[in-house]
Amino acid sequence: MLGFPRPYNVAFLLLNGFPLGMVWGLVFSYLEGRKYTEIMGAVMAVSLIFASGLIKTVGRWLMHTFPINEYWMPFCTGFLFLLPFIACVWLLEQAPHPTEQDKALRTERVAMDKTSRKEFFKMFKPGIILTVVIYTMLTIIRDVRDNFEIEIWEMLHLKGNGVFAKVDGMIALIVLILIALLILVKDNLKAFKLIHMLIISGFFIAGVSTYLFSIQMISGLSWMLMVGLGLYLAYIPYNAIFFERMIATYKMKSNIGFVMYLADAIGYLGSFFVLLNKELLPNSVTWGSYFIQLVFFTSIIGGGLSLLSLYYFVRKKDAVDKKEAVDKMEQETVKSWCVKNSDVQIS
Repeated sequence: MLGFPRPYNVAFLLLNGFPLGMVWGLVFSYLEGRKYTEIMGAVMAVSLIFASGLIKTVGRWLMHTFPINEYWMPFCTGFLFLLPFIACVWLLEQAPHPTEQDKALRTERVAMDKTSRKEFFKMFKPGIILTVVIYTMLTIIRDVRDNFEIEIWEMLHLKGNGVFAKVDGMIALIVLILIALLILVKDNLKAFKLIHMLIISGFFIAGVSTYLFSIQMISGLSWMLMVGLGLYLAYIPYNAIFFERMIATYKMKSNIGFVMYLADAIGYLGSFFVLLNKELLPNSVTWGSYFIQLVFFTSIIGGGLSLLSLYYFVRKKDAVDKKEAVDKMEQETVKSWCVKNSDVQIS
């Protein structure tokens, strides 16, 4: 990448994105469809939060300690974690397959072909569109916070390598506990509703904390903690348990990978366009002020769309249950008629 002149080296960012985009779905395929998916998925998902601060801390340490510039820093940082990565892959390979109890509680997960993907999308089209729009907004704002966190901290006049890991570590712990507690909820529909409430609460916390910061009622440190908590409280469920409980609620023989990759692809495309939009704005618009405006917009629109999503999926469940009841009644009627007709013929 270093040997290629700008802007042609951007092509390597594209190539780099393909394996990164595949990792989540491959890893989560080992975890979905189990009664303990909440705990495992929460640990995996909150690693996004903790890793964000940890990697920045490690990267800055490498640049300050060794003769490493900003171009080689990502490679060197990744190389440090290569052996732990290989060890984790080996552990995943040792994971047992879902048990019969897991399948009964969460529905059997199967590979989806072209036809099943079309049927899945057709069945939940309005809900999937709502979900993808919400997830895209959250992906955009998470990317801005992660990629330009240093600039935001500098806007707040707060510095120090350890502050990234401390704040993000605290957020990760809180989100992990809240999501893991959902394992106590056995009823899939009830859990799915609670997940929506977590997402709506996250938007509320992010919006209110940003407003309080804008009128100087809370400090910059408190704001970064609360806005991060709110955003990840809304974002992490989509990566960990939203689609898990959705599939289990409607008893669809499918898997999380298809809809998650769909949401991720559109989400990161939206993130790209927002970054491009920021570069076209005047230099007076800093990443800190831009981030604040994004939080306000996302909190209001995302919160409203999340309420619509909750309404849609609850109504969808009622419709599915009614259809199942009608189908069962028709089957019983046909069975009763066959038995009666058989008795008449014997007589």
